[in-house]
Parts: sequence; structure tokens; C-alpha cells
Amino acid sequence: MINKELTNEEKTVDRSLSLYLLALISLTYLAFSSSKSRAHRNKTIKREQRHRCFDCGTKCTLEIHHITPLSKGGTNKRSNLVALGASTNEGGCGCHDIWDDFALSNS
Repeated sequence: MINKELTNEEKTVDRSLSLYLLALISLTYLAFSSSKSRAHRNKTIKREQRHRCFDCGTKCTLEIHHITPLSKGGTNKRSNLVALGASTNEGGCGCHDIWDDFALSNS
């Protein structure tokens, strides 16, 4: 390869292309890794709770729920997540719906 001094325009294009590629790689990585880690986290929470609803203890279809909603400053950290029974028409005990109703009434 021949060493050649780049013009300012070429440097700008090179820098822009590098940033674009870095962003593209990062977004691709996040899209794949976050869905896998979220699924793993959800399975872990359900296993920790012995596949029982956090609220009533029923063994049923579960959904992951934020204790403090994201809209109220809650996070996706493990300490803010519990498994609650899904809607009754989805095979759950319905506690997830009760928590959602409570969150809506207190917003």
C-alpha cells in the first residue's frame, strides 16, 4: 500500500464512514444480545420464583413486571423485576393485570 497524505475532505469522509460502521456494528450487536439477555433474565426470574406468581404464589403462566414502572423512574435491574401471573385468558392468575391497574390508578 502506498502512503499518501489524505486531503481534509478524504479525512472527513473516512472519519464519517468509520463512525457509521461503528454505529452499525454496535446496533447489530445490541439487537441480538439484548433480546438474548432479556430472555435469559426472564427465565432466571421465573426459576428463582419457582414458576409461581410473586403476588399470590399460584403456579401459572407468568409475565415479567416492573415493581417501579419505567415511567416512574424504575429500571430494568433485577431488583426491580418480578414474575406475575399473566391475564386469566392467557393461562395466568391475573395478578399482572391487577398490578397494571394499580400502576395506572397511581399515575
